[in-house]
Amino acid sequence: MAEKKVKLAKKIEFDFDGTHYVLEYTRRSLVKLVRELKAEGIDLQDVLEKGLGDMDVFTGYMIIQTIFDTAFCVNHPNVSRETKDTLFGKFTNKEDLAEKLFEICAFPVNTLADEEEQGEISWTAGE
Repeated sequence: MAEKKVKLAKKIEFDFDGTHYVLEYTRRSLVKLVRELKAEGIDLQDVLEKGLGDMDVFTGYMIIQTIFDTAFCVNHPNVSRETKDTLFGKFTNKEDLAEKLFEICAFPVNTLADEEEQGEISWTAGE
């Protein structure tokens, strides 16, 4: 039986106060996120695999807020921290938002396997 691929969200789009926002991740912004979380002693891979269930509320909130903030880097690098905090505070259904944020930050990693299958350069390693 063929394994069905789950389609992950690639971006989150919303409008607020006359501005259209597109939140997404690239490999570069993902590296930034990993570094920021690692500085706080948090392994993103563990969070993506295990979820937030075993964490205290404050740590879980901080992780979600950091993923949200870093998602602005690609299309809205000049949005202030204050604006990001305001926007995050106005979102409804934060549980679903957190799930989609996890999906968009995992998307660049998941594309690596697809690119490997479509690669154009064969290589070997020598002694």
